[in-house]
Amino acid sequence: LVLLRDLMKHCENLLIVSNGKLSEEGKRKFKELTDQILERENKGFDVWAYREALLTLGWDKLEEYDEVILMNYTIMGPVFPFSEMFEAMDARTDLDFWGITKFHKVMADPFGMIECGYIREHIQSHFIAARKKMFSSQVYHEYWENMPKIKSYGESVAFHESYFTHYFRTQGYKWDVYVNTDDLKKITEYPLLKLPKRLMQEKRCPIFKRRSFFHNYDDFLHSSIGEATYELMEYLKNETDYDVNLIWDNILRCCNQAAIKQCLQLNYIL
Repeated sequence: LVLLRDLMKHCENLLIVSNGKLSEEGKRKFKELTDQILERENKGFDVWAYREALLTLGWDKLEEYDEVILMNYTIMGPVFPFSEMFEAMDARTDLDFWGITKFHKVMADPFGMIECGYIREHIQSHFIAARKKMFSSQVYHEYWENMPKIKSYGESVAFHESYFTHYFRTQGYKWDVYVNTDDLKKITEYPLLKLPKRLMQEKRCPIFKRRSFFHNYDDFLHSSIGEATYELMEYLKNETDYDVNLIWDNILRCCNQAAIKQCLQLNYIL
């Protein structure tokens, strides 16, 4: 709720979609922010949750707004107030859609499903804001109305996350991200996960990934010596006001403890 409370300082309306039945405690917490809560079957990943949210509100209702944000639960924060980000991006009047971070091009398709055969540079789907020119268009409506059923994580990346930015760029819409990581793409394709401390320290990135605390440790070793999550936690504890107990409350409840131990370098000699 900490992230949503700060976000709501800049939003008029909030619709929460839960892929599964909420507990009474969960409903009570969400109702502190909004009465618009949609519980749905756990199918289609975040892509179909986004789709159902848009179609539930309806295209006519969305015309009341200047910008529509699609955000999922895979990020935590804000480490720095969202006001900094919204002020900076509001000044970018040349954009039709934007995000917080991007994934850089990788000349491979690990899922064997991407039509071009590789992962294009794209806005990461945990936060994408579309402005009225774009979300009012028939192109945007048809994109979501015709979205194929998503049955796996690979399909969600192939058919939406890695495709969305490319598709709307080819339709003439201009995009960018708040945290520019072009200077880091030679180090890693995924700066938010692999260099989170650097993104905060040097670029005032307001978010970090939950995945940092349970990601496949072997993947960290492809571009580092595995220090990314440890450095992230130390930075949050010692150099920011972010309450790291919010992280512990979540990952101890939801994540495999062996993965937490590896990612956070929790190795001790007694």
